[in-house]
Amino acid sequence: MMKEAEQFKESYLSWLNDKLVASNVGEYIRIDAPFLDRHNDFITLYVKPENGGYLLTDDGFTIGDLLMAGCDLSTPKRKMILSEITNGFGVSVTSDDELTIRANTHDFALKRHMLIQAMLSVDDMFMMSQSHTASVFLEDIALFLSDNDVRYSESIQMPGTSGLSHKIDFLIPASKKAPERLMKGVNSPTMEKIKSILFTWSDIRPLRKAETKFLILYNDTKKVSNDLLAAMKNCEATPIPWSSKYSFVEELVA
Repeated sequence: MMKEAEQFKESYLSWLNDKLVASNVGEYIRIDAPFLDRHNDFITLYVKPENGGYLLTDDGFTIGDLLMAGCDLSTPKRKMILSEITNGFGVSVTSDDELTIRANTHDFALKRHMLIQAMLSVDDMFMMSQSHTASVFLEDIALFLSDNDVRYSESIQMPGTSGLSHKIDFLIPASKKAPERLMKGVNSPTMEKIKSILFTWSDIRPLRKAETKFLILYNDTKKVSNDLLAAMKNCEATPIPWSSKYSFVEELVA
């Protein structure tokens, strides 16, 4: 399986490099990345050469789009969660609600990766209920874990063999009864987002203990395709549907 994981990682990086499209837009370089937001549009970031380095920005689209959709970011809890997400990726939020990060020639690929992941995570923050009340999915997961006495740490950065750094949403430490468990939460499990999460797992896996488990807790309000579930299982990740989360409590508490 380690050989297959390495092949997956190489094919993912090749796919990402092939699908990234760059073009000049005034003083900026526009980069279209092959990841879909909740509108099924490709995400876009902009790069501006500045002081011998680069400023990377989403031009305020990610947060602006959520605000336009009526998602309230003004509550103290949601401000804290937004801050935890962006800080976890080393990304700043400007007064104009832009997500930005600075890079140099040597770490440009890493910083581009961090900004893309931050944009996807912020876009994925909200789950709309049938009553159209916004709910923060990662907050819901944290409350679920706390309510069921699961020991965990949030927003952990882990290095990968590619040289990239990856954010793990929740880490459940090893005990006498169970190994270390790493968890990613995904509100809208599209093929692109699952590919990105599985790349994270394949990249950090060789640096963790062999028995470490990788869990993907996903929102199954809408049916998730069998192909996505199969992809997760083939990479030895455990998919956990939100609607069935209580079936896994004993495993998480151990």
